[in-house]
Amino acid sequence: VELFGLAAADATTAQTCAVDLQHIAGAIPPDAAAAAEQLATAADHVLADVPRGFGHGDFWYENLLVNAGQLTGVIDWDSAGPGRLPLLDLLHLRLSARHAVPGYRWGNALLDVLKPWADDGVDELGRRYCHDLGLSTRPAMLRALIVAYWLDWLHYQFDRYADRATRSRWIRNNVVKVAHTLNSAGWSHL
Repeated sequence: VELFGLAAADATTAQTCAVDLQHIAGAIPPDAAAAAEQLATAADHVLADVPRGFGHGDFWYENLLVNAGQLTGVIDWDSAGPGRLPLLDLLHLRLSARHAVPGYRWGNALLDVLKPWADDGVDELGRRYCHDLGLSTRPAMLRALIVAYWLDWLHYQFDRYADRATRSRWIRNNVVKVAHTLNSAGWSHL
């Protein structure tokens, strides 16, 4: 929460799902791009008035320094910046909380861990985090933030790894499957 508040006033670089999608749309199959566009449009509608703040961009256990159960430092700031949506760092940490998720299975992990988290109700940590930011925990908000997290992560992957666009298994598992599963679940009608 404190990290997010570092640059809350900087709205010049406000993150949107549509912008993240633009960076990947040309590299994914047309049916997945259309499904992702429906999800991005719905999520951006829900998130239009949500305040932006500072985000780490790769907030997971291997980038956290802990001593005696207390967070003492955070490393690897190359993806950090202002104008980010809330909850994305927490979602990334939640997804990787138990162990690193291989890149080709990340989409499955998102569907197995984060989708039920939004559909079934946020846990106590998520409720406290949202409360501290004044953010709603209604399912539409949580789903929109998960869509934003998914597109943000894809944008990062396509920017950092040139081979992503050529790996059909990677695209099938992390883009196509997620886009169609979330659309089938009604997430494009938030």
